[in-house]
Amino acid sequence: MKVLFHNNLFKLNIKYLFLFVIVLIFLTPIGTILHELGHIIVAKSLGYRTVLHHSSMSWDSDSKSNLMSLYLENKFEIENNLSFKNSRQYNIDIIKLNNDKLLIYLGGVFQTIFIGSLGFLLLLYKRRKSEYFTIKDWILVFISLFWSREILNLIVGIIRGLFNKDGIYFYGDEAKISKLLNLPDWSILLPLGVIAVIVIVLIIKLIPNKLKYTFILSGIIGSPIGYYLWMYVFGPLMLP
Repeated sequence: MKVLFHNNLFKLNIKYLFLFVIVLIFLTPIGTILHELGHIIVAKSLGYRTVLHHSSMSWDSDSKSNLMSLYLENKFEIENNLSFKNSRQYNIDIIKLNNDKLLIYLGGVFQTIFIGSLGFLLLLYKRRKSEYFTIKDWILVFISLFWSREILNLIVGIIRGLFNKDGIYFYGDEAKISKLLNLPDWSILLPLGVIAVIVIVLIIKLIPNKLKYTFILSGIIGSPIGYYLWMYVFGPLMLP
């Protein structure tokens, strides 16, 4: 049955709903891994050893390990801003480490935004050239959805703030970047989230009317399923 429900305000295509949901389920691990590879590329360029996990990446080096050992040996002095042996070199290494952290965090965020922006701009250009919505247009639509990560982080951050006593409203790479720049946690994530909402709204406007609501519903269904399956079921098994 092609159309489940159809009136002047709502059209639902079961065939495309199923297809879109499947695509969105697979898009979650693809987007997540590509995001982490953005971190890894920068970390490797800075000389760190890296390991890819299903929802994160870890990075280390001999200098980073030595810095941690030095911190543990002089924890009291460091936390109380007291001088200790090699304190000058420690402070220099800490500044370098924080700068490296900033670049590594930026690598993942930039990669995700770049891919989403590229897909969106190509979609806008292609829609100006043709009135027909082709498979290439759909591919660009789903590439543009890389921007949705900013919306997810924004929503999850707000929910965490509402239910957690620690008062943390925002999390993720954007919040980490803000802290390293001595900015409020929301200062990067909030504007990126607003831009992401605008991008998603414009994408929906470009989609043919007969599939517009099918696409919206597929996002509501497919994205949470994809997130759950990758983060809690298959991801930990494939990339612990």
